[in-house]
Amino acid sequence: MARRPHSQVFLHDAGIITRIVALVPRNPEHPVVEIGPGSGAITRALVSAGHTVRAVEIDAGLADGIARLDPAVQVVTGSILDYAPRDLVPPPARIVGALPYHLSGAILRWLADGADDIATAVLVLQAEVVDRMGAPPGCRTRGLLSVILQSVYDVKPVFRIPPGAFVPRPQVWSRVVVLTRQAGGPSVVSCRPMWDVARAVFRHKRKMIRAGILDDYGAEACRRCAEAGVDLTLRAERLSLAEFETLATALTRGA
Repeated sequence: MARRPHSQVFLHDAGIITRIVALVPRNPEHPVVEIGPGSGAITRALVSAGHTVRAVEIDAGLADGIARLDPAVQVVTGSILDYAPRDLVPPPARIVGALPYHLSGAILRWLADGADDIATAVLVLQAEVVDRMGAPPGCRTRGLLSVILQSVYDVKPVFRIPPGAFVPRPQVWSRVVVLTRQAGGPSVVSCRPMWDVARAVFRHKRKMIRAGILDDYGAEACRRCAEAGVDLTLRAERLSLAEFETLATALTRGA
């Protein structure tokens, strides 16, 4: 039974679950990390497809049920946010899960922070969250989450899932998204200055980016950014990753 304190909704459509599992790369040497297996529908499909699974479940009652499913399933009882990816499996990790709505933002930040130890993540989230994750420059739904995730992953929104595929039935559509670590991409540490700049300018999303830089870094920083060639009259959602990198470089050099 789904428990509202954990905002649980359980995916039960077998056809959709099969499509999700087909997106998970195979690696016979290491388990897949499943976030919040719930009733175990995706877990069973992963095992049937030949994966071993390390399932992280916060609900102790559900965790007991998952532990009895199959010897190929190892259970960790607790919140995924209490572990780094490398605490659960040797890197690079493969992650899968239908994320609880109220924790989706925190888990996505966890995935960004742990990106150096993750190969891929196949996730089910609210459709509007996935749209924000993949939003390109100039899109009105582009925000801080878009910039952070796209700086360390290739973000690929896949298919939508209707409310009727879940029990209990949610009020919104969901969507599958695949995050793939960029080959030879920047480290998390090297991206953090860019994330800081993005936080500053997206706090003033309806204003020119000059407002956020001025508030957080000062007038001299605005001058350096303008000299670096970034148009400070743009709004934050218009900036590409390259422009955010240029801003971060200009601000770091002046620190």
